[in-house]
Amino acid sequence: MNNNFLHTLTAYHLVFSYMKRNNPLKGELQEKIKNDEKPVVVLTEILDEFINKTTIADYEALSNGGKIILLDTIESIDNPKPNVKRIFIKPSSGKRDIPIHIVNLKNRSKKYNFKKDCAATYFNNLFLYEIDGEYYCVCHRYGGSGCKAIFTSVINKILKYKGIKMEMNWIPPNVEGSNSIFDVDKITLIYEEKTSSDIADVPTKKSKKIIVKELTLNLNKIHYSIKNIMRKYQLKEITQETAMNEIKNEVNDNQFNNASVLVRIGNSHKRVAWNDLEGLIDGFDITDKVANTGDAFIPTLKKCSDAFILTLLEKN
Repeated sequence: MNNNFLHTLTAYHLVFSYMKRNNPLKGELQEKIKNDEKPVVVLTEILDEFINKTTIADYEALSNGGKIILLDTIESIDNPKPNVKRIFIKPSSGKRDIPIHIVNLKNRSKKYNFKKDCAATYFNNLFLYEIDGEYYCVCHRYGGSGCKAIFTSVINKILKYKGIKMEMNWIPPNVEGSNSIFDVDKITLIYEEKTSSDIADVPTKKSKKIIVKELTLNLNKIHYSIKNIMRKYQLKEITQETAMNEIKNEVNDNQFNNASVLVRIGNSHKRVAWNDLEGLIDGFDITDKVANTGDAFIPTLKKCSDAFILTLLEKN
């Protein structure tokens, strides 16, 4: 693993409810919906259906918004504490419908090309918990990776036929070590355009972009108003889109369409792409605990996840 990447954990409360609109079992569930009853769900049964769809290669059910997710097995089920059940899974996810070029880092003569009817997927570590009758999920993110959105989508496709939906409600990481308290030292505003080899001209190629201009601002020297905008975004007082619009207004240039930021977490600095900022804000930094653990990585990650979710629930 690249030790320059951050390892973070993000926690969610899994809330299951009966669908009130477009419910295929509306007649059968009418009374339960009317009385706002809570559906009975069994996480392992839902995951078994997920695994089955992967086994039979039902890729349409496993896809959404240009992404795909697969689940081969449940890695482990444990009880780290009384009344705490942990299910560990490693779904693999990635983009679909784009050409893939793979190189062998040890044998430079080996290269592999796949057309857009293939997909490259990467493993993610997810921990599902049942604690005192409630359900939670802790997602491990590494270097900007993550599968929360596509995971939620596929689970809801499975649940739809039971007239149930699942929401993943973010739990703020109000514990020591949270990345949500990072400082933004610099921001680089970027204006980029597509190259002449547009995807419309060459359908089999992914469109490339070139940077036309950049503007780097030191937020510790001047531009305190922009630092305040970033702080409001970190506190979730404004959306990412609103933050970008306010920053463009401050520099009086609406042409910028991307950005990167230099953040400081403790004594470390890291440059983060604008689209990766949300994951950084939402996460709890465990890099120092899991980096360089070798074969003990997964056991260490499990302990970090257990401690994280239990600490959050104690504080809430």
